[in-house]
Amino acid sequence: MGYSDWATTAIPADVMRICHMARATDEIQFGIYACSPEDSSFDATFTEMEITECKWLAHVGQKPD
Repeated sequence: MGYSDWATTAIPADVMRICHMARATDEIQFGIYACSPEDSSFDATFTEMEITECKWLAHVGQKPD
């Protein structure tokens, strides 16, 4: 589909930061994560997460999914 997560370094193939799951044909594992660049660290807290229909509009020149 041509989507990118703008990664600047290689990441394992089983980790995707941004993806569309409309074509998933089996069970998947998903979640949220926070990353810390250049060997720094921090604590992250995620609250009020909702799973909804896609709220992103199609990009200009890109057909809707």
